Amino acid sequence: MNLGNRGKIFVTVLRRESSATAQLKETSKLGILNNFKIGPKILGGYVIAGLAMAILAYMLLSSISGLNNKFNFLVHHDTPVLTNAQLLTGLMVDMETGLRGYLVTGKPNST
Repeated sequence: MNLGNRGKIFVTVLRRESSATAQLKETSKLGILNNFKIGPKILGGYVIAGLAMAILAYMLLSSISGLNNKFNFLVHHDTPVLTNAQLLTGLMVDMETGLRGYLVTGKPNST
């Protein structure tokens, strides 16, 4: 089927539309950044990097604060517990020594 001049015009219109669509897609990929020069783009990159660093610093400080709270709990809670456990161990050794002396001699220790 031969379209003649009509076919050529139709193909030309399609080519123009497809190139316009391609240009539209290309500009929509970058969006609003096409309107800025290189200086503001670089400045924007630094601002984004600075915000990311500020967020990470905040997260780090909150994590360190949580670790500090846990450490303080360990110091104020576990230290007395460990001291009492050592005292109890010493008293149990004394009790065992007294019991052994009683079993060997048969006399209760009178002070």
